[in-house]
Amino acid sequence: MPNWQVLTAHEDSSLSLWNVRHGECIKHWHANDGSPIWSLTHNAKHVYSGGGNGSLKRFTLDTHVSSLRATQVLDIHHLMEEHDYAKLVVFLDPHTLVVLTKQGLLLKGDFREASFELVFRDPDLESYALMKAHAGRIYLATLNGKIKWSEDRKSTRLNSS
Repeated sequence: MPNWQVLTAHEDSSLSLWNVRHGECIKHWHANDGSPIWSLTHNAKHVYSGGGNGSLKRFTLDTHVSSLRATQVLDIHHLMEEHDYAKLVVFLDPHTLVVLTKQGLLLKGDFREASFELVFRDPDLESYALMKAHAGRIYLATLNGKIKWSEDRKSTRLNSS
């Protein structure tokens, strides 16, 4: 996606592609079966969305970003509790997605194999948090002002400030 384009997610179950140079919507898709989309990340070929229905979907972008089609629903339900859903999704590296759920579960998986594992649960991360991945580490900020981070991409615990 060119740097003058931005993809946004919406609570009405849709995605929009924007031209930030002109402030106009280029394309609009209904993407998540009527459920709000809470999280969004992408690489050069795919967009991943986490929705209020508990799904984690992979969409394929064509080379001109004129079409977006759901190519896979990744199964993470078996790792989550009832009424939980993907709240934040980021790439840790080119093949690894990290998912933070509303109930504070951190899931990690290789999207090529569509397999995810529970890394840990942290009550401080329930409901609201910010998450960023950089240089193979995960950084999280909690509602009560704590900063947490992983030592490396294989870590199963977080350091805390």
